[in-house]
Amino acid sequence: MAVCVLLLGAACAAQEPQEGLESSQEDTHGYVAGAQEKPEAQLHLVVVDGANSLSLFDLATEEIKPLGDLSGITAITTDGRYIFAADSRNELTVLDSGAWTVDHGDHLHHYLAQPRTVGSVAGLGAGAARVASSSVLTVVQSEASGEVTLFDSAALGSGEIERVAEIKQDGASGSDNSSGMNESFEPGGEPGIGSESRGGAVSVLSSRILAGVPSATGEINGVQAYDDAGNELPGQQAECLALEGGITTRAGAVFGCENGVLFATVRTGEPVAFGFLPYPEGTSKMHRVREFHGRPGRPTVAAVAGDSGAWVINVRTRELSLIPTEQPLLQVVAADNSGGQLVALTSDGTVQVLDALTGAVLASTEPILAETMGERELAHLPNLIILEKRAYVNAPAEGVIYEIDYEDSARISRTIDNMSDPRFLVGVG
Repeated sequence: MAVCVLLLGAACAAQEPQEGLESSQEDTHGYVAGAQEKPEAQLHLVVVDGANSLSLFDLATEEIKPLGDLSGITAITTDGRYIFAADSRNELTVLDSGAWTVDHGDHLHHYLAQPRTVGSVAGLGAGAARVASSSVLTVVQSEASGEVTLFDSAALGSGEIERVAEIKQDGASGSDNSSGMNESFEPGGEPGIGSESRGGAVSVLSSRILAGVPSATGEINGVQAYDDAGNELPGQQAECLALEGGITTRAGAVFGCENGVLFATVRTGEPVAFGFLPYPEGTSKMHRVREFHGRPGRPTVAAVAGDSGAWVINVRTRELSLIPTEQPLLQVVAADNSGGQLVALTSDGTVQVLDALTGAVLASTEPILAETMGERELAHLPNLIILEKRAYVNAPAEGVIYEIDYEDSARISRTIDNMSDPRFLVGVG
């Protein structure tokens, strides 16, 4: 399961102004032929049902647009515009939602076009793809092989799949800086669009690509920077032992390591800067970060901390906090709103709104996913996401998607019941 945060930037919801912006879209403002510019973000849910049918649900009009049928879908992810559907045949199908936002730092441009299938790529579909993108490049990492493939973003927007380069990661990696620290780290720089992932990570920051690098034994123990042609950038790497999970935020990228979290930012014309924060003393491996989740376009993300609560990570200020909770969490997303709230899903099917400083439960639904959580083959499928002022979660057994107003006592503001058996869920626009 993955959510958009990242892919944050050219395809996601409103973001804050950023420093060091590099953009190839200053003249075009992100426009492509056939698209209509809109005054606000065109938010949609992408849903895959039990029959492997993909649909777009327009959150403003409630119109349902079919995206087509695929066979054997095993996972989907998104960069906020494109949908990447992995299947059991080891193929990755790319679909264009036709809804995206381009961020120029001090203003945004929102677009809407007709959705369409772009095409399929063989050999990249074994497991959920890790995807990151910018206005220039869309980067896909195969969960199975760890190989990273670079695609031309403009070509995707024109309905074509054009490979730029491939990064084959078959060497040992690590950093000359054993602590993983780079003291020149500064918050800021241009975020690309990044994915949430497990067992690896990929990110795009400006014209640089960041990817987890396997050691000689296959374990991913570092993050390496590459240029936009896929060439390794000497000296721009950092240690990240047993890397699991990465995300790109408004303020830079962050990766989950065995002993802490690794941060990465880049300023125009400068090398990638890394920073590292260790977990508090005594943190066990079962409580380490494995996945990050946040509201698109925000610098704060959250992660489940085993059975003890949640991690809250502010990428801009490089703060890492462990927030204890009374009940173990299955998923947690940082709303990064004025109230400093987290939205979480618990094992009994309850959605909770938590205080990001104390972990206190501010509001809670009833166990609205109880039936789904009671079925072993379905319990891993719900995906909790936040799009602007609402949270969404799919309930396959109940046959609905819940829209939750997390700022209004976790009120269920809408029950979307015309999308039967919603197995997979991501948000675009």
